[in-house]
Amino acid sequence: MGSTHSAVASGVDGLGLKAAIAYGIKPHPESMKKLEYFIKGNHFNYGILFNGKRYHNHVPHILISAYFLGATPAQLADIYENGSKILSPWKEDSPAVLTPDDWKDFRGRKQYERGFFDYFTDQITDSKSNWKTMARKFFVDDKDNLLIGLYGGLFHPLIHLGYAVEADSSLLGIEGK
Repeated sequence: MGSTHSAVASGVDGLGLKAAIAYGIKPHPESMKKLEYFIKGNHFNYGILFNGKRYHNHVPHILISAYFLGATPAQLADIYENGSKILSPWKEDSPAVLTPDDWKDFRGRKQYERGFFDYFTDQITDSKSNWKTMARKFFVDDKDNLLIGLYGGLFHPLIHLGYAVEADSSLLGIEGK
């Protein structure tokens, strides 16, 4: 999460819309560290899906929106604490470890949620390139890519990928799978 605020203010959407920063709303200076802390906590402690894998975890959406609207570290802490109450901690493991040779065989199977999470986390971590290059590989370059999956689950993966780009967060990019 290392994007500069001026890059965000310059218009990340390509539509000419202005980010909140352009209207004088600025993130609280100490909030970036807290945002990173809570995004990591959410990423590693809670599943992407909860309540019988029927609902998506929206805590990252709320945290990033609040951050860009100028939330203080204390407000981010409250958001994380309250939003996490309904989430399901990672409990189960994937029925199998996913590998570069077989991960495509398990697409669409919710019981492999943790397996996909671990696989894409490893791919990003092991990569010498940045996370956006890896995202391009999985969403565009691969002939059997994940692009169609971006609009599954009520566009939830696409929302996560958008927030990942805006906040320059590989953790959110992984959740966009």
